[in-house]
Amino acid sequence: MRRVLEYFSPDFLLGMTATDQRLDEKRLEDIFSTYKPRLDLKEAIEKGLLAPIRAFRLESSIDLSEIRFNRRDYVGSDLERAVSVSSRNDLIARCVSEYFGKELPDKQGVVFCVNVKHAKEMAALLNENNIKAASVDGKDKDREKKIEEYMEGKIQFLCTCSLLTEGWDAPNTSVLVMARPTLSKVLYTQQLGRGTRPHPGKEFLYVIDVVDTYGAFGQVRNSPWTLHTLFESFQYLPWGVLVGQAPDKSRELIEIDTTHETVMALNPIDIFTWQKIYENYLSNEQLARELFVSTGTVNSWIGKGDIIPDQSIPMGRSTIHLFHPDSMLRIRETKGLKEHGEHTLVDDFRDFIEEGTYTFSYKIFFILAFLEVMNEDGEADINILMARYRAFYLERHENNMTVDRTNCPYNDKSYLMDDKLLLRSILQNPFEKFERKRFMSYSKDLKCISWHPKLREEFRSGEYIKELKEKMLADRDKYYQDL
Repeated sequence: MRRVLEYFSPDFLLGMTATDQRLDEKRLEDIFSTYKPRLDLKEAIEKGLLAPIRAFRLESSIDLSEIRFNRRDYVGSDLERAVSVSSRNDLIARCVSEYFGKELPDKQGVVFCVNVKHAKEMAALLNENNIKAASVDGKDKDREKKIEEYMEGKIQFLCTCSLLTEGWDAPNTSVLVMARPTLSKVLYTQQLGRGTRPHPGKEFLYVIDVVDTYGAFGQVRNSPWTLHTLFESFQYLPWGVLVGQAPDKSRELIEIDTTHETVMALNPIDIFTWQKIYENYLSNEQLARELFVSTGTVNSWIGKGDIIPDQSIPMGRSTIHLFHPDSMLRIRETKGLKEHGEHTLVDDFRDFIEEGTYTFSYKIFFILAFLEVMNEDGEADINILMARYRAFYLERHENNMTVDRTNCPYNDKSYLMDDKLLLRSILQNPFEKFERKRFMSYSKDLKCISWHPKLREEFRSGEYIKELKEKMLADRDKYYQDL
Protein backbone atom coordinates (compact mmCIF):
# COMPACT_ATOMS: atom_id res chain seq x y z
CA MET A 1 0.00 0.00 0.00
CA ARG A 2 2.77 2.41 0.94
CA ARG A 3 4.51 1.86 -2.42
CA VAL A 4 1.31 2.50 -4.40
CA LEU A 5 0.52 5.71 -2.55
CA GLU A 6 4.08 6.98 -2.89
CA TYR A 7 4.07 6.22 -6.63
CA PHE A 8 0.87 8.16 -7.40
CA SER A 9 1.44 11.06 -4.95
CA PRO A 10 -2.29 11.93 -4.71
CA ASP A 11 -3.37 15.50 -3.97
CA PHE A 12 -6.19 14.18 -1.80
CA LEU A 13 -6.05 10.83 -0.01
CA LEU A 14 -9.03 9.08 1.59
CA GLY A 15 -8.38 5.76 3.30
CA MET A 16 -11.12 3.44 4.53
CA THR A 17 -10.74 0.26 6.56
CA ALA A 18 -13.00 -2.07 8.52
CA THR A 19 -10.22 -2.80 11.03
CA ASP A 20 -8.08 0.19 11.98
CA GLN A 21 -5.90 -2.00 14.24
CA ARG A 22 -3.43 -4.54 12.88
CA LEU A 23 -2.12 -7.85 14.21
CA ASP A 24 1.48 -6.70 13.70
CA GLU A 25 0.73 -3.50 15.71
CA LYS A 26 1.99 -1.29 12.87
CA ARG A 27 0.23 2.05 12.77
CA LEU A 28 -1.96 3.39 9.99
CA GLU A 29 -0.65 6.85 10.88
CA ASP A 30 2.64 5.85 9.24
CA ILE A 31 0.80 5.80 5.87
CA PHE A 32 -2.20 8.10 6.29
CA SER A 33 -0.69 10.56 8.78
CA THR A 34 -3.49 11.36 11.26
CA TYR A 35 -6.86 9.67 10.99
CA LYS A 36 -10.04 9.41 12.98
CA PRO A 37 -12.34 6.37 12.92
CA ARG A 38 -15.87 7.55 12.20
CA LEU A 39 -17.96 4.41 12.55
CA ASP A 40 -17.17 1.53 14.91
CA LEU A 41 -18.67 -1.96 14.84
CA LYS A 42 -21.32 -1.25 17.45
CA GLU A 43 -22.51 1.91 15.67
CA ALA A 44 -22.64 0.09 12.32
CA ILE A 45 -24.88 -2.62 13.83
CA GLU A 46 -27.12 -0.08 15.55
CA LYS A 47 -27.51 1.81 12.26
CA GLY A 48 -28.59 -1.41 10.52
CA LEU A 49 -25.51 -1.54 8.28
CA LEU A 50 -24.45 -4.88 9.79
CA ALA A 51 -26.37 -7.83 11.19
CA PRO A 52 -27.40 -7.67 14.88
CA ILE A 53 -25.60 -10.21 17.06
CA ARG A 54 -26.99 -12.86 19.38
CA ALA A 55 -24.58 -14.34 21.90
CA PHE A 56 -24.24 -17.73 23.56
CA ARG A 57 -21.52 -18.57 26.09
CA LEU A 58 -20.67 -22.27 26.02
CA GLU A 59 -18.92 -23.09 29.29
CA SER A 60 -16.43 -25.94 29.28
CA SER A 61 -14.79 -27.57 32.28
CA ILE A 62 -11.30 -27.27 30.79
CA ASP A 63 -8.81 -25.44 33.03
CA LEU A 64 -6.57 -23.14 30.99
CA SER A 65 -5.19 -21.19 33.93
CA GLU A 66 -1.65 -22.46 33.35
CA ILE A 67 -1.40 -21.27 29.75
CA ARG A 68 1.45 -18.81 29.35
CA PHE A 69 0.89 -15.62 27.43
CA ASN A 70 2.84 -12.69 26.09
CA ARG A 71 1.50 -9.20 25.56
CA ARG A 72 -0.13 -10.12 22.25
CA ASP A 73 -1.68 -13.54 22.81
CA TYR A 74 -1.45 -16.93 24.46
CA VAL A 75 1.68 -18.97 23.77
CA GLY A 76 0.70 -21.10 20.77
CA SER A 77 2.24 -24.39 21.90
CA ASP A 78 0.56 -24.16 25.32
CA LEU A 79 -2.80 -23.31 23.76
CA GLU A 80 -2.64 -26.19 21.30
CA ARG A 81 -1.95 -28.73 24.04
CA ALA A 82 -4.62 -27.39 26.37
CA VAL A 83 -7.50 -26.72 23.98
CA SER A 84 -7.37 -29.79 21.77
CA VAL A 85 -9.24 -31.90 24.32
CA SER A 86 -11.82 -34.43 23.14
CA SER A 87 -14.40 -33.55 25.81
CA ARG A 88 -14.23 -29.84 24.89
CA ASN A 89 -14.47 -30.57 21.17
CA ASP A 90 -17.42 -32.92 21.70
CA LEU A 91 -19.21 -30.28 23.79
CA ILE A 92 -18.83 -27.74 20.96
CA ALA A 93 -20.05 -30.20 18.31
CA ARG A 94 -23.11 -31.15 20.37
CA CYS A 95 -23.96 -27.49 20.97
CA VAL A 96 -23.78 -26.67 17.26
CA SER A 97 -25.88 -29.73 16.45
CA GLU A 98 -28.50 -28.85 19.08
CA TYR A 99 -29.11 -25.32 17.83
CA PHE A 100 -28.16 -25.54 14.16
CA GLY A 101 -28.84 -29.19 13.30
CA LYS A 102 -30.95 -30.79 10.61
CA GLU A 103 -33.97 -28.60 11.41
CA LEU A 104 -31.93 -25.47 10.48
CA PRO A 105 -29.99 -26.39 7.33
CA ASP A 106 -30.04 -22.76 6.13
CA LYS A 107 -27.86 -21.52 9.01
CA GLN A 108 -24.25 -21.78 7.86
CA GLY A 109 -21.20 -20.98 9.91
CA VAL A 110 -17.48 -21.08 10.65
CA VAL A 111 -15.67 -22.69 13.59
CA PHE A 112 -12.39 -20.93 14.43
CA CYS A 113 -9.90 -23.46 15.78
CA VAL A 114 -6.43 -23.47 17.34
CA ASN A 115 -4.56 -25.26 14.55
CA VAL A 116 -5.08 -27.46 11.49
CA LYS A 117 -5.34 -30.65 13.55
CA HIS A 118 -7.99 -29.07 15.76
CA ALA A 119 -9.95 -27.92 12.68
CA LYS A 120 -9.93 -31.44 11.22
CA GLU A 121 -11.07 -32.93 14.53
CA MET A 122 -13.92 -30.43 14.82
CA ALA A 123 -15.07 -31.10 11.24
CA ALA A 124 -15.11 -34.84 11.91
CA LEU A 125 -17.13 -34.40 15.11
CA LEU A 126 -19.66 -32.13 13.43
CA ASN A 127 -20.18 -34.68 10.67
CA GLU A 128 -20.71 -37.35 13.33
CA ASN A 129 -23.40 -35.07 14.79
CA ASN A 130 -25.22 -34.82 11.44
CA ILE A 131 -23.75 -31.42 10.51
CA LYS A 132 -22.21 -31.32 7.02
CA ALA A 133 -18.77 -29.85 7.75
CA ALA A 134 -15.27 -29.59 6.27
CA SER A 135 -11.91 -28.30 7.44
CA VAL A 136 -9.89 -25.87 5.30
CA ASP A 137 -6.27 -24.76 5.59
CA GLY A 138 -3.56 -23.21 3.46
CA LYS A 139 -2.08 -26.55 2.40
CA ASP A 140 -5.42 -28.19 1.59
CA LYS A 141 -5.50 -28.87 -2.18
CA ASP A 142 -9.31 -29.02 -2.11
CA ARG A 143 -9.81 -25.80 -0.13
CA GLU A 144 -11.18 -23.81 -3.09
CA LYS A 145 -13.68 -26.57 -3.85
CA LYS A 146 -14.78 -26.75 -0.21
CA ILE A 147 -15.20 -22.98 0.02
CA GLU A 148 -17.21 -23.01 -3.21
CA GLU A 149 -19.47 -25.77 -1.84
CA TYR A 150 -19.92 -23.71 1.32
CA MET A 151 -20.95 -20.68 -0.73
CA GLU A 152 -23.43 -22.89 -2.62
CA GLY A 153 -24.91 -24.21 0.64
CA LYS A 154 -23.67 -27.78 0.15
CA ILE A 155 -21.47 -27.53 3.26
CA GLN A 156 -23.05 -26.11 6.41
CA PHE A 157 -19.93 -25.44 8.53
CA LEU A 158 -16.28 -24.75 7.72
CA CYS A 159 -13.60 -25.33 10.37
CA THR A 160 -10.36 -23.36 10.10
CA CYS A 161 -7.54 -21.93 12.18
CA SER A 162 -6.47 -18.83 10.23
CA LEU A 163 -7.26 -19.18 6.51
CA LEU A 164 -10.63 -17.40 6.75
CA THR A 165 -9.74 -14.90 9.48
CA GLU A 166 -9.45 -11.86 7.18
CA GLY A 167 -10.13 -10.87 3.59
CA TRP A 168 -12.82 -13.55 3.05
CA ASP A 169 -16.32 -12.45 2.08
CA ALA A 170 -19.18 -14.87 2.77
CA PRO A 171 -22.32 -12.91 3.76
CA ASN A 172 -24.26 -16.19 4.00
CA THR A 173 -22.34 -16.91 7.23
CA SER A 174 -24.86 -16.70 10.09
CA VAL A 175 -23.01 -18.59 12.83
CA LEU A 176 -19.51 -18.15 14.30
CA VAL A 177 -18.03 -20.52 16.86
CA MET A 178 -15.06 -19.02 18.73
CA ALA A 179 -13.29 -22.24 19.72
CA ARG A 180 -9.85 -20.58 19.63
CA PRO A 181 -9.29 -18.38 22.72
CA THR A 182 -7.35 -15.19 21.95
CA LEU A 183 -6.03 -12.20 23.87
CA SER A 184 -5.85 -10.23 20.63
CA LYS A 185 -8.71 -7.80 20.15
CA VAL A 186 -7.65 -7.38 16.52
CA LEU A 187 -7.83 -11.13 15.82
CA TYR A 188 -11.16 -11.54 17.59
CA THR A 189 -12.66 -8.57 15.71
CA GLN A 190 -11.38 -9.89 12.39
CA GLN A 191 -12.96 -13.28 13.06
CA LEU A 192 -16.22 -11.61 14.09
CA GLY A 193 -16.20 -9.64 10.85
CA ARG A 194 -16.57 -12.85 8.84
CA GLY A 195 -20.23 -13.02 9.88
CA THR A 196 -21.48 -9.45 10.24
CA ARG A 197 -22.35 -8.84 6.57
CA PRO A 198 -26.12 -8.58 5.91
CA HIS A 199 -27.66 -11.20 3.61
CA PRO A 200 -31.20 -11.98 2.38
CA GLY A 201 -32.98 -14.08 5.01
CA LYS A 202 -30.26 -13.40 7.60
CA GLU A 203 -31.87 -11.81 10.66
CA PHE A 204 -28.99 -12.25 13.09
CA LEU A 205 -25.38 -13.32 13.43
CA TYR A 206 -25.23 -16.04 16.09
CA VAL A 207 -21.94 -16.21 17.99
CA ILE A 208 -20.93 -19.05 20.31
CA ASP A 209 -18.11 -18.00 22.65
CA VAL A 210 -16.46 -21.09 24.13
CA VAL A 211 -15.70 -20.03 27.71
CA ASP A 212 -13.07 -22.02 29.58
CA THR A 213 -11.65 -21.59 33.09
CA TYR A 214 -8.82 -19.08 33.28
CA GLY A 215 -6.43 -18.01 35.98
CA ALA A 216 -5.22 -14.58 37.00
CA PHE A 217 -2.01 -12.59 37.28
CA GLY A 218 -2.21 -10.17 40.18
CA GLN A 219 -5.69 -8.68 40.16
CA VAL A 220 -6.31 -9.24 36.45
CA ARG A 221 -7.66 -12.40 34.83
CA ASN A 222 -5.89 -13.74 31.76
CA SER A 223 -9.24 -14.47 30.09
CA PRO A 224 -9.68 -13.98 26.34
CA TRP A 225 -11.79 -11.62 24.29
CA THR A 226 -15.48 -12.47 23.97
CA LEU A 227 -18.50 -10.59 22.65
CA HIS A 228 -19.30 -9.32 26.14
CA THR A 229 -15.76 -8.03 26.60
CA LEU A 230 -15.75 -6.41 23.17
CA PHE A 231 -19.07 -4.62 23.67
CA GLU A 232 -18.56 -4.04 27.42
CA SER A 233 -21.72 -5.86 28.44
CA PHE A 234 -21.72 -6.92 32.10
CA GLN A 235 -24.81 -9.16 31.88
CA TYR A 236 -25.42 -12.28 29.87
CA LEU A 237 -28.67 -13.63 28.47
CA PRO A 238 -28.28 -16.86 26.45
CA TRP A 239 -28.98 -16.03 22.82
CA GLY A 240 -29.85 -12.49 23.85
CA VAL A 241 -29.39 -9.72 21.29
CA LEU A 242 -26.15 -8.12 22.46
CA VAL A 243 -26.08 -5.20 20.04
CA GLY A 244 -29.05 -3.62 18.33
CA GLN A 245 -32.38 -4.75 19.77
CA ALA A 246 -32.32 -4.76 23.59
CA PRO A 247 -33.35 -8.05 25.27
CA ASP A 248 -36.25 -8.33 27.74
CA LYS A 249 -34.54 -7.88 31.11
CA SER A 250 -36.97 -10.07 33.07
CA ARG A 251 -37.89 -12.99 30.84
CA GLU A 252 -37.28 -13.77 27.21
CA LEU A 253 -38.38 -16.54 24.94
CA ILE A 254 -35.41 -17.09 22.71
CA GLU A 255 -36.42 -18.41 19.34
CA ILE A 256 -34.03 -19.60 16.71
CA ASP A 257 -36.53 -20.75 14.10
CA THR A 258 -37.70 -24.12 15.48
CA THR A 259 -35.49 -24.14 18.59
CA HIS A 260 -36.86 -22.60 21.79
CA GLU A 261 -35.22 -21.96 25.12
CA THR A 262 -36.72 -20.18 28.11
CA VAL A 263 -34.38 -17.94 30.08
CA MET A 264 -35.47 -16.78 33.51
CA ALA A 265 -32.78 -14.25 34.49
CA LEU A 266 -29.75 -12.30 33.42
CA ASN A 267 -26.36 -13.59 34.57
CA PRO A 268 -23.64 -11.12 35.67
CA ILE A 269 -20.23 -11.81 34.11
CA ASP A 270 -16.69 -10.49 34.48
CA ILE A 271 -15.64 -8.71 31.28
CA PHE A 272 -12.35 -7.26 32.48
CA THR A 273 -9.15 -8.76 31.11
CA TRP A 274 -5.59 -7.67 31.79
CA GLN A 275 -5.20 -6.67 28.14
CA LYS A 276 -8.31 -4.47 28.20
CA ILE A 277 -7.17 -2.66 31.34
CA TYR A 278 -3.63 -2.15 30.06
CA GLU A 279 -4.31 -1.89 26.30
CA ASN A 280 -2.85 1.65 26.07
CA TYR A 281 0.30 0.77 28.00
CA LEU A 282 3.65 0.24 26.29
CA SER A 283 5.63 -3.00 26.41
CA ASN A 284 9.44 -3.02 26.66
CA GLU A 285 9.71 -3.19 22.88
CA GLN A 286 7.18 -0.43 22.25
CA LEU A 287 8.87 1.80 24.82
CA ALA A 288 12.22 1.18 23.12
CA ARG A 289 10.77 2.19 19.75
CA GLU A 290 9.30 5.39 21.17
CA LEU A 291 12.57 6.30 22.89
CA PHE A 292 14.67 5.34 19.86
CA VAL A 293 16.83 2.88 21.81
CA SER A 294 17.22 -0.89 21.75
CA THR A 295 15.04 -3.28 23.73
CA GLY A 296 18.25 -4.44 25.42
CA THR A 297 18.84 -0.91 26.67
CA VAL A 298 15.34 -0.73 28.17
CA ASN A 299 15.80 -4.15 29.80
CA SER A 300 19.13 -2.98 31.23
CA TRP A 301 17.52 0.13 32.71
CA ILE A 302 14.82 -2.00 34.32
CA GLY A 303 17.40 -4.44 35.71
CA LYS A 304 19.46 -1.62 37.23
CA GLY A 305 16.39 0.07 38.66
CA ASP A 306 16.92 3.16 36.51
CA ILE A 307 13.31 3.02 35.35
CA ILE A 308 10.33 1.48 37.15
CA PRO A 309 7.52 -0.17 35.14
CA ASP A 310 3.99 0.93 36.03
CA GLN A 311 2.89 -2.71 36.01
CA SER A 312 4.85 -5.97 36.14
CA ILE A 313 2.93 -9.16 35.38
CA PRO A 314 4.65 -12.52 36.14
CA MET A 315 4.41 -15.04 33.33
CA GLY A 316 6.10 -18.34 34.15
CA ARG A 317 9.85 -17.69 34.29
CA SER A 318 9.57 -14.23 32.78
CA THR A 319 7.74 -11.01 33.57
CA ILE A 320 5.82 -8.63 31.33
CA HIS A 321 6.64 -4.99 32.11
CA LEU A 322 4.18 -2.28 31.08
CA PHE A 323 4.62 1.50 30.97
CA HIS A 324 1.97 4.20 30.93
CA PRO A 325 2.42 6.72 28.06
CA ASP A 326 3.04 9.48 30.64
CA SER A 327 5.90 7.43 32.08
CA MET A 328 7.48 7.26 28.62
CA LEU A 329 7.57 11.07 28.51
CA ARG A 330 9.18 11.23 31.97
CA ILE A 331 11.78 8.61 31.05
CA ARG A 332 12.64 10.50 27.86
CA GLU A 333 13.17 13.68 29.89
CA THR A 334 15.14 11.95 32.68
CA LYS A 335 17.45 10.19 30.22
CA GLY A 336 17.94 13.36 28.20
CA LEU A 337 16.63 11.77 25.02
CA LYS A 338 15.34 13.92 22.21
CA GLU A 339 12.03 13.31 20.48
CA HIS A 340 12.34 11.54 17.14
CA GLY A 341 10.02 11.75 14.16
CA GLU A 342 9.77 12.48 10.46
CA HIS A 343 11.60 15.79 10.90
CA THR A 344 14.67 14.13 12.45
CA LEU A 345 14.78 10.94 10.37
CA VAL A 346 17.62 11.85 7.97
CA ASP A 347 19.83 13.15 10.79
CA ASP A 348 18.93 10.09 12.88
CA PHE A 349 20.08 7.81 10.07
CA ARG A 350 23.38 9.65 9.66
CA ASP A 351 23.98 9.43 13.42
CA PHE A 352 23.12 5.72 13.35
CA ILE A 353 25.69 5.08 10.61
CA GLU A 354 28.39 7.26 12.16
CA GLU A 355 28.06 5.33 15.44
CA GLY A 356 30.10 2.54 13.90
CA THR A 357 29.54 0.02 16.71
CA TYR A 358 29.18 -3.59 15.57
CA THR A 359 28.63 -6.77 17.57
CA PHE A 360 28.76 -8.70 14.29
CA SER A 361 29.43 -7.68 10.70
CA TYR A 362 25.77 -8.04 9.68
CA LYS A 363 24.92 -4.35 9.35
CA ILE A 364 27.99 -3.62 7.21
CA PHE A 365 27.32 -6.30 4.61
CA PHE A 366 23.57 -5.67 4.70
CA ILE A 367 24.04 -2.03 3.67
CA LEU A 368 26.67 -2.90 1.05
CA ALA A 369 24.39 -5.55 -0.45
CA PHE A 370 21.38 -3.25 -0.38
CA LEU A 371 23.23 -0.41 -2.11
CA GLU A 372 24.27 -2.82 -4.88
CA VAL A 373 20.88 -4.36 -5.63
CA MET A 374 18.35 -1.62 -4.87
CA ASN A 375 16.45 -0.03 -7.76
CA GLU A 376 16.06 3.69 -8.46
CA ASP A 377 13.13 3.83 -6.04
CA GLY A 378 15.28 2.61 -3.16
CA GLU A 379 13.74 -0.86 -3.08
CA ALA A 380 15.32 -4.30 -3.09
CA ASP A 381 13.82 -7.71 -3.78
CA ILE A 382 14.42 -9.73 -0.62
CA ASN A 383 15.67 -12.82 -2.48
CA ILE A 384 18.12 -10.84 -4.63
CA LEU A 385 19.29 -8.97 -1.54
CA MET A 386 19.75 -12.23 0.36
CA ALA A 387 21.80 -13.73 -2.49
CA ARG A 388 24.18 -10.75 -2.53
CA TYR A 389 24.41 -10.69 1.26
CA ARG A 390 25.25 -14.40 1.26
CA ALA A 391 27.90 -13.91 -1.42
CA PHE A 392 29.93 -11.58 0.81
CA TYR A 393 30.30 -14.29 3.45
CA LEU A 394 30.81 -17.16 0.99
CA GLU A 395 33.68 -15.20 -0.54
CA ARG A 396 35.37 -15.06 2.85
CA HIS A 397 34.81 -18.81 3.29
CA GLU A 398 36.32 -19.58 -0.12
CA ASN A 399 39.35 -17.36 0.48
CA ASN A 400 39.96 -18.84 3.95
CA MET A 401 39.37 -15.44 5.54
CA THR A 402 37.83 -14.87 8.95
CA VAL A 403 34.06 -14.98 8.43
CA ASP A 404 33.07 -13.35 11.72
CA ARG A 405 33.31 -13.86 15.47
CA THR A 406 33.48 -17.46 16.64
CA ASN A 407 29.87 -17.47 17.88
CA CYS A 408 28.49 -16.22 14.57
CA PRO A 409 26.30 -18.84 12.81
CA TYR A 410 27.69 -17.74 9.43
CA ASN A 411 30.87 -19.64 10.23
CA ASP A 412 28.79 -22.69 9.31
CA LYS A 413 28.57 -22.69 5.51
CA SER A 414 25.44 -24.87 5.54
CA TYR A 415 23.67 -22.18 7.58
CA LEU A 416 24.44 -19.61 4.89
CA MET A 417 23.07 -21.91 2.19
CA ASP A 418 19.76 -22.49 4.00
CA ASP A 419 17.37 -19.86 2.58
CA LYS A 420 14.91 -20.13 5.45
CA LEU A 421 17.54 -19.73 8.16
CA LEU A 422 19.37 -16.93 6.40
CA LEU A 423 16.20 -14.96 5.63
CA ARG A 424 15.11 -15.22 9.26
CA SER A 425 18.57 -14.08 10.34
CA ILE A 426 18.51 -11.05 8.02
CA LEU A 427 15.05 -9.94 9.13
CA GLN A 428 15.88 -10.33 12.82
CA ASN A 429 19.32 -8.75 12.61
CA PRO A 430 20.32 -6.47 10.94
CA PHE A 431 17.03 -5.44 9.26
CA GLU A 432 15.07 -5.16 12.51
CA LYS A 433 17.49 -2.46 13.71
CA PHE A 434 16.67 -0.37 10.63
CA GLU A 435 12.94 -1.03 10.83
CA ARG A 436 12.80 -0.18 14.54
CA LYS A 437 14.09 3.30 13.77
CA ARG A 438 11.75 3.57 10.74
CA PHE A 439 14.64 3.78 8.27
CA MET A 440 13.31 0.80 6.29
CA SER A 441 10.13 -1.20 5.82
CA TYR A 442 9.48 -4.74 4.60
CA SER A 443 6.50 -5.92 2.56
CA LYS A 444 6.10 -9.66 3.04
CA ASP A 445 3.57 -9.88 0.20
CA LEU A 446 5.79 -8.03 -2.28
CA LYS A 447 8.97 -9.63 -0.87
CA CYS A 448 10.56 -6.21 -0.93
CA ILE A 449 12.56 -4.02 1.49
CA SER A 450 12.36 -0.25 0.99
CA TRP A 451 14.09 2.82 2.34
CA HIS A 452 11.90 5.39 4.04
CA PRO A 453 10.80 8.04 1.48
CA LYS A 454 12.85 10.75 3.20
CA LEU A 455 16.00 8.63 2.91
CA ARG A 456 15.21 7.84 -0.71
CA GLU A 457 15.19 11.55 -1.41
CA GLU A 458 18.54 11.86 0.36
CA PHE A 459 19.96 9.20 -1.97
CA ARG A 460 18.66 10.83 -5.18
CA SER A 461 21.85 12.73 -5.97
CA GLY A 462 24.05 9.68 -5.58
CA GLU A 463 26.60 11.55 -3.47
CA TYR A 464 25.37 10.13 -0.19
CA ILE A 465 25.25 6.62 -1.63
CA LYS A 466 28.92 6.95 -2.52
CA GLU A 467 29.69 8.37 0.93
CA LEU A 468 27.74 5.58 2.65
CA LYS A 469 29.47 2.84 0.65
CA GLU A 470 32.92 4.25 1.46
CA LYS A 471 31.98 4.42 5.14
CA MET A 472 30.84 0.77 5.16
CA LEU A 473 33.99 -0.44 3.39
CA ALA A 474 36.15 1.43 5.89
CA ASP A 475 34.13 0.01 8.79
CA ARG A 476 34.48 -3.49 7.31
CA ASP A 477 38.27 -3.23 7.18
CA LYS A 478 38.45 -1.88 10.73
CA TYR A 479 36.01 -4.52 12.02
CA TYR A 480 38.10 -7.45 10.77
CA GLN A 481 41.35 -5.77 11.75
CA ASP A 482 40.08 -5.48 15.33
CA LEU A 483 39.08 -9.17 15.34
